[in-house]
Amino acid sequence: MKIWVDICHTPHVLLMAPLVKEFEKRGDTVLITTRDVFQTCELLTLHGLAYQTIGKHYGKHKWLKLYGILARSFELFLFARKYDFNVALCAGSPYQGLAAYFLKIPFIIINDYEHSSIFNILRFTAHRFFFPAYISDAVLKSKKVPIEKVIKFNGLKEEIYLGDFLPDKNLLESLKIDSKNIIAVLRPPANEAHYHNPKSEKLLMTLLKHLAEQPNITLIVIPRGESQRHFFKDLRQKSNKWNDRLIIPEKAIDTLSLLYQSDLMLGGGGTMNRESVALGLPTYSFFCGPIGAVDQYLQETGKLIFIKEDADIFKIKFEKRKIEAQINVKAKNLKYKVIEQILSSLNY
Repeated sequence: MKIWVDICHTPHVLLMAPLVKEFEKRGDTVLITTRDVFQTCELLTLHGLAYQTIGKHYGKHKWLKLYGILARSFELFLFARKYDFNVALCAGSPYQGLAAYFLKIPFIIINDYEHSSIFNILRFTAHRFFFPAYISDAVLKSKKVPIEKVIKFNGLKEEIYLGDFLPDKNLLESLKIDSKNIIAVLRPPANEAHYHNPKSEKLLMTLLKHLAEQPNITLIVIPRGESQRHFFKDLRQKSNKWNDRLIIPEKAIDTLSLLYQSDLMLGGGGTMNRESVALGLPTYSFFCGPIGAVDQYLQETGKLIFIKEDADIFKIKFEKRKIEAQINVKAKNLKYKVIEQILSSLNY
């Protein structure tokens, strides 16, 4: 097969990387397009994947987003019409969806957040939707996702790539982090996303003040872009409480290995929280947008703790834990099952 993968957000890299490599092992040809936004290009390089950069982030205003969708979709259309692709595959690219629709390429999406506005476009253009079984048909119908196009898999989306995870146990040393301290990983909110709620940023400020008062905490921040990177650098410079305890990696790093060696996760988004849960870390979410069915399930089973008010921040437990107890990935073969489902949906 000739497979076209489009990556438009950093979390998509981790999901698509093992699928791309598995398809290539089968003898398929895979071409990857991406947009130059946040750390997508750095992460693709880190995972040894070749790609072509098409488009960028056009801004968070809704009219700029609309222009960006139309402009990049047209660029992708011009790119893809030069190839005889058998399938277009993504984790939620409205740009690829529009281009594939007009080129009559079967379009497959692997996603796990039913509140995303991209489904306003994708429900018309998709050949198949892949969702975790934790999302009920009733929920998907309420979002006008056509059920006849839905294929479900048993597990978290993050387990598709965590099944083959081998940690880099030298990562902390390379970042010059003292492993004797309690290591907390912080992922800020996606403040440019359509579902962003400013309450997340208010909770973040209270959380940072509380963390600064904990003398044995090393905080590693994984910013989403340069503006967030500058914010945390300024915070470190202005407060002597942080000194060398606030770490902001200068380039894209293996965040799975970082989580593997950490003690807790504090997340304003979704993907890194679920990665943390799958790896067995205590995970606290201060995401204040619409909560998806997968995260509701994780909350109900006690695997994900939501910070909804300032008072919840002071209930966070800071303690070291044993690395031996960290990995709890049950879906070792989930990647292969999903690939089988993709091929079956295409009659291959």
